[in-house]
Amino acid sequence: MKQMLLFFLLVFATSCSNELSRYNAKDLLIRELGYPQNESKRIIIKDGSVSKYFTIKMWSKYKEAGLLTYGDYGSPQSSSGFSKVTLGGDSYGFIAELTTEGKKYYLGNEYRSGPTDYIDVKLANLEFVEITGIKSYPENNSAFVKYTIKRTNITPFGELQDLKEETIQKTANFEKYDDGWRLRKKD
Repeated sequence: MKQMLLFFLLVFATSCSNELSRYNAKDLLIRELGYPQNESKRIIIKDGSVSKYFTIKMWSKYKEAGLLTYGDYGSPQSSSGFSKVTLGGDSYGFIAELTTEGKKYYLGNEYRSGPTDYIDVKLANLEFVEITGIKSYPENNSAFVKYTIKRTNITPFGELQDLKEETIQKTANFEKYDDGWRLRKKD
């Protein structure tokens, strides 16, 4: 009975403290930032812009790795025999398709910006490791937290970005409100 009472007193004392604990900082970081999370890259999947030939150069490394195939769409020439130049249109360009291997890393997000379509692909996993330090600023009701995450499970897309499994140092700012600590969001 005494141990249970002591436990509840300890929990109550730490929850009422003005200091940000490592446990609370870790809990907020994991919950607010969604660890573990996917590290991703937005790649062009359809390009009808005037810079489409640069896209083909980028795609070549993915094609060599067996992650996508690509080809052209539309007609590259006008009826007069000269090349069409269409700013903001997409009557001619190049389109890529993920292979069976590439589809394993597709994250399901698609975007369009003018004549260019994008998708997100997974590069690696990011996992929370630990809080390495907390610097409190009681006069400002704030705290600065250093923590580490680990990059794991590098995908073929990640390997093509030269990613390596490693531990990464990160920082976060917290603010104390009347109802507790909150992770300060970047605007």
